[in-house]
Amino acid sequence: ASTAFRCVLNNAFSLASSAFLTAYVTRRLKRVSNAAQSWSRGDLSRSVGDKSPDELGYLSRSLDQMAEQLRELMHSRAQLATLQERQRLARDLHDTAKQQLFSASMQLATARELLATQPDEAAKLLESVDNLTDQIHTELTTLIHALRPAALQDMGLGDAVKQYVDQWAKRNGLV
Repeated sequence: ASTAFRCVLNNAFSLASSAFLTAYVTRRLKRVSNAAQSWSRGDLSRSVGDKSPDELGYLSRSLDQMAEQLRELMHSRAQLATLQERQRLARDLHDTAKQQLFSASMQLATARELLATQPDEAAKLLESVDNLTDQIHTELTTLIHALRPAALQDMGLGDAVKQYVDQWAKRNGLV
């Protein structure tokens, strides 16, 4: 009877151990699955956070590292898109302002020629040039304001530079 009791006790212990281990591994796999589902929806802020020294912990840390790299990539892509839009605006600004200034220059040259013989026509051209320079000024002010980095508006140049340096140092493993 003692041997049968030990056998039942061993089986019960094995069953309890197996149930505990299964629940433990299932819980850890569920955390990996939940993080992966968040990532697939575009939410890369979630991490698995498994620090266990076994293979599943190693896999979890690798996945967390991958998610961090994807977050950085997405951030870099957003910065690149912003930079490209600013460059496009700068090209448009250059082209538009250049055309308007050329037009003003031509009107001024014509006004100079008409000044002695047709002063009324020259005055009309000068008024048109004055209006055109007001438009150029307004457009340049608007576009320059639009091109100003948001970080400068929110925190000022000193704090923006400090934040940029801190982020750069972190990305490059200096911190």
